[in-house]
Amino acid sequence: MAIWTNVGGCDAIGPWKDIQKIVQPYHSKRYGNPRKLECVKVILKNKLLLCIFFIFITSSALSTSEQLAKDENRTACFNKIFSDFGTDTNMNGLYDIITIKLGINVFTSGEYTVSGSLYDISGNEIINTTKKTFIKFGCRFIGLEFYGSKRAGRHYLRNLALYDPDGNLINYIGDAYITKNKYYNLEYGPLTKAKLTGYYNDYGTDANGDGLYDFLTIDTGINVKVPEEYSLMGYIYDLKNREVIWAMDHGNLSKGYHTMHLNFDGRSIKKHGMNGSYYLENVTLISGSSYTGLDICDYLRRAYNTSVFNYSDFRD
Repeated sequence: MAIWTNVGGCDAIGPWKDIQKIVQPYHSKRYGNPRKLECVKVILKNKLLLCIFFIFITSSALSTSEQLAKDENRTACFNKIFSDFGTDTNMNGLYDIITIKLGINVFTSGEYTVSGSLYDISGNEIINTTKKTFIKFGCRFIGLEFYGSKRAGRHYLRNLALYDPDGNLINYIGDAYITKNKYYNLEYGPLTKAKLTGYYNDYGTDANGDGLYDFLTIDTGINVKVPEEYSLMGYIYDLKNREVIWAMDHGNLSKGYHTMHLNFDGRSIKKHGMNGSYYLENVTLISGSSYTGLDICDYLRRAYNTSVFNYSDFRD
């Protein structure tokens, strides 16, 4: 699309005439000076050209990525556009969350899962997180939220992975991004007794040695700052987002890093009758007891995607 104008004579050619008709009434009423009107025309024209240029570049990038996705049989891929910012949730002047926004070119709408790890400047892993969300076709952006970093300076996003709605890994970037901001005003988090670390591991547990799994076990990492009684609760959902079963673990934990175990009943999984991986969701970490009072320390809506299991591997 071409736009032409003669600024010196204020003559418009082609589509520029439409813009001139919009601006012309302001010539005598608002601006009075023809030279000022020319400046207004140039500003509008430049903005329109910028919009057209942006659409062209975005379309070209999407077309290239679409061809790549088609060649590799992918339904979506990262486009390597990143940004970052901090959030102070409790208004105390300290950041509780580091959010990294990342771009994804989506060619088939669906529920995708993104996971990534945050490292400090020394190369030490601090936090990893997982987010599952429905993403529509197009160039989209989602935010990965990292809670609890106390390391000052820039942070590194690594092990960035994208999973399709069926749980298949479709894109991976080892070293993805270095934050533009240096985070110095960091707080452990709005809830400081204990936090989910982002560590998860899953496996089948055969409690009686009969060759069938009695439980699907998901290990969950906990970082405890205040020694106390803690409970962990979570739910698993199948790939069609249908709830399967919930599980809970409980214990008195000392200060430091611990692993709690969510044992999901094998009979319920067998009865559900669906092969595949499972989504761990609504993970809630609670401190205290019914006697001392209960407090929610941490919560994650979507936490983890398990390995693939056959329902026939679980006991009746």
